[in-house]
Amino acid sequence: MVRWADHSALQRARAALQESHARRGFDPAAFRLELGVVADVGNYVPVAAGDR
Repeated sequence: MVRWADHSALQRARAALQESHARRGFDPAAFRLELGVVADVGNYVPVAAGDR
């Protein structure tokens, strides 16, 4: 789990990871499929008490 400082930090990290994967020829979706991994990937935000 990661808590990003802001949206810009998330975007920079995502771009860096995608570049790293491309350089190595790594396909995360194919890797998960090959291993049978079901991932819960998403961006979550806190819910205000009144919104529950």
